[in-house]
Amino acid sequence: MANKRLTFDIPESLHSRLKAEAAVLGISLGSHCTAILEGQPEQSGSPSIEKLDTSQIEAMSLQSLREISVALNEKKPKDWKTKLGNINTEIRRRYRV
Repeated sequence: MANKRLTFDIPESLHSRLKAEAAVLGISLGSHCTAILEGQPEQSGSPSIEKLDTSQIEAMSLQSLREISVALNEKKPKDWKTKLGNINTEIRRRYRV
């Protein structure tokens, strides 16, 4: 079956969040959106807080950073304090700019 292209407008904040989620999952934005539309939660879930690195944190929306900060504080995975510190540093950096 041939692939078809969809074009539609979405808010910039949603685009940023989807792009950050795709980066965390290690897939393209198009693949991530396709997985969401197909209802495949294993490919379209929230970013894995255990696998975050600095470049992914920088690409995330402020809302996503806040959500992950709360999740880190609740779940407390391995090395959670360092990851929480990195997220808080990014949030503070954005407020300084």
